[in-house]
Amino acid sequence: QIGVFTRSWLTRDEYKIELNQFLTKELSTHFTSKDVIAVSQNYINPFPSFGCSVLYSVAPSYWISDNETRKSDNNSLFDPNSPVEKKIEIIEKYGVNYFILLKKDAAVLENEITQKLNFKVVKSNKYFKLFTLKT
Repeated sequence: QIGVFTRSWLTRDEYKIELNQFLTKELSTHFTSKDVIAVSQNYINPFPSFGCSVLYSVAPSYWISDNETRKSDNNSLFDPNSPVEKKIEIIEKYGVNYFILLKKDAAVLENEITQKLNFKVVKSNKYFKLFTLKT
């Protein structure tokens, strides 16, 4: 499970409910159609309904010829062992301007995202942190 390094008392479905509430309350008017969000594959589904794009489709994607490459690239962004240079290349390739992380994952990745990938925290709640590209 990319992006999920430790377990807590919440199940994956409970995290999805929390994420949907976070998106609805905090971010429903935040994103535009030009925004591209990097999000762990376990939590990717709701984002397109909020008017933004994600790197790949979890549904059968016959219309996206490079979907498997996109999925692999997305997973590399959340892999703590993936080289920073590769992550920068992926961010530039797809125009990623947001990351969303579980707070427990942020403990592992936040320093890299803020220091080396040039993102900053813009919103957070009990479970999630949203980062945006510094301008």
